[in-house]
Amino acid sequence: MLEDPSGVITIVDHKTAAKAYSTRDLNENFQATVYSMAARANGLAHRELLFRFDCLIKTKTPKFEIVYTSRTQEDGTRASRKIMAVWEGIEKGVFIPNTGSWKCSGCGYQSACEQWLEGGQ
Repeated sequence: MLEDPSGVITIVDHKTAAKAYSTRDLNENFQATVYSMAARANGLAHRELLFRFDCLIKTKTPKFEIVYTSRTQEDGTRASRKIMAVWEGIEKGVFIPNTGSWKCSGCGYQSACEQWLEGGQ
């Protein structure tokens, strides 16, 4: 976290990516929303907050980009609603497989997804 001379707080996250972030990627990044919510909940609620991605873009000719975004209170409210809906599903035992992720090959729930897709759950 950085603070500039005017008092603006900037949360910085270092990323690598296969391509540059689009405006939509920046505006919809859930991690940036949660980090901003955490900063507000920990004493920065009345401060101006920005979120900065320092991105190493892994293209044929690698490049480094610094891109900014911000979050509103409404963004935090929407994220909170989403988090609570997921938590309610977890408490009720709802299981929805996610088989399209690059993480699937090493996931400990792989057999649960396969079982669910075959009608076993």
